[in-house]
Amino acid sequence: MLLHSGSKTESSNHESHDVLLASHKPNATFSKAVIRRVMLSNEEVGKVGAQAPLVVSKAVEAFIEDIIRCATKIALNQGEKKITFLHLKQVL
Repeated sequence: MLLHSGSKTESSNHESHDVLLASHKPNATFSKAVIRRVMLSNEEVGKVGAQAPLVVSKAVEAFIEDIIRCATKIALNQGEKKITFLHLKQVL
């Protein structure tokens, strides 16, 4: 994931990680149908309410956003332009 694009002179003047994250809105969402299917695959689950997949989807999005935000902080503190699996590993 590219955190900051630009020339070397711009990369030395890192913008705040909050600005970088705020300027990027995710365009992918988690499929409610897939979430529903996963929930129903558990034998202990009976019926799944209409709002349950939506709530799970929002929770997963928030969880991933938090992980990416923390990995971004680590990468920027190390002077990196990209988040690597090592940054994610440090977060988790």
